[in-house]
Amino acid sequence: KSVMDLELRSVVCVPLVRIRIGQQHETSALTTMNDTLGVLYMDSRVGDADLSAGNRELLQSLAMETSTVLENARLMSEERVKRRMEQELSIARDMQRTMLPARLPETGWFCAFASSQACFQVGGDYYDVMELSESLWGTVVADVSGKGVSAALLTSLLQGAFFATAGHASQLSEIMVRVNRYICERSQMRNYATVFYCTVDKEGNARWINAGHCPPVILQDGEVTELRATGLPVGMFCTSTYGVDWSNFPSRRSS
Repeated sequence: KSVMDLELRSVVCVPLVRIRIGQQHETSALTTMNDTLGVLYMDSRVGDADLSAGNRELLQSLAMETSTVLENARLMSEERVKRRMEQELSIARDMQRTMLPARLPETGWFCAFASSQACFQVGGDYYDVMELSESLWGTVVADVSGKGVSAALLTSLLQGAFFATAGHASQLSEIMVRVNRYICERSQMRNYATVFYCTVDKEGNARWINAGHCPPVILQDGEVTELRATGLPVGMFCTSTYGVDWSNFPSRRSS
């Protein structure tokens, strides 16, 4: 009906298909319906369209050139988005590095050495060393599930939780309960973290609690001792909701 109302004598539609640009400047057209960008539409009220082979090839060439321009514009837009994301990830990586201790104790009765290499630009690995008093040091090693920005965000929450609780609770199980509750209440992500927390006093006594982390080892007088897990990973259960009693998970002692 619209053709009759507009008094159209001829209509020509040529599909604009997405062009795949090869690595060696080879181009090919994708022919599936999902890869169709649109149509090149022409109509006329004057006379019948000449759909001879020559004009048809000309229209198809024009459609191919138009599709190539559109594909190049799409690729340029994706490249700009990619560069912006890389810049943001670079900033996140630098911020994550600042969460790791800038200096570790190298003199005195307690010395520490550590390093971390992320698999991607940002990740969920975390360690820290804290001086709790003149005769007591605390150290934490954690690994957040997953990779990328979500893991890095949970790592920052974990750091804040330990700094807020490590110097105030005497029992390691109490520290882990508070950290776990903090992570559960403030994190809406499905990530969790395995955590190993240890304190060492000036007399050489070490107390630790292992929340699902890979067993660290103690090397002493040529003997290796594994410090196996004593509880569940942090962030999997909220104590106030599920009633998990972390106080039953024993902290251990070694001299």
